[in-house]
Amino acid sequence: MSAPQPSLTWPDALGWLVLSGGGEDNDTVRAQTLQRLKPEGGVAYLGLRESALDAVMDDLDDLGAPTGYLVNILTEDDPQIEASLREVSLIVLDGLENPARLYDALQGTALDAVYNAYLSGAVILAEGGAASLFGAHWLDSSGALRKGAGWLRDSLVLPGIADRAELRPAAQRVFDQYPNALAVGIPHGSALVLGPDAHLELWGERPVAVTLGPGYI
Repeated sequence: MSAPQPSLTWPDALGWLVLSGGGEDNDTVRAQTLQRLKPEGGVAYLGLRESALDAVMDDLDDLGAPTGYLVNILTEDDPQIEASLREVSLIVLDGLENPARLYDALQGTALDAVYNAYLSGAVILAEGGAASLFGAHWLDSSGALRKGAGWLRDSLVLPGIADRAELRPAAQRVFDQYPNALAVGIPHGSALVLGPDAHLELWGERPVAVTLGPGYI
């Protein structure tokens, strides 16, 4: 029996998924993200606390982003969330929010609306902890393994991880249960960018690190 072949796989769509390592030096990734927007549509900032996204909004405004608005996925009802994300060109997920709280709040209508916008050509910018949620698995603050949104099949996304020596120990709990998983470490100031027709790009000065589970050896 031949060994499985490792690959990063994500849903094909008209939009782009930008998984950013976050950090303070993130202007380059944000500026490049704005270059991928479709001509029409505003910017939706998704989070749980409106004040937490003010700095991100100000920074993207300074970089020339289209008009943006906040979408509080805890307080707005399902029809409001769907309407807010229907015509957007960019969706920004709060990278400073606790990933567990953000992931739980996204379940259902909000995540479906994000996915539909992505299918229609919107760019999804997930920074820091929010980027980890798009893998098949993610690790919460206690180190517990949780199921992710699954946009990256068989993958674990670890923002803030800078090299393979750090990546493998961080991913070991996933590899113990899922030996055919891939772990992707995205340093601060860099991004893994996934586009239509299996188009993949790496942004930032520091390289993205990838390591394979034991099922590939």
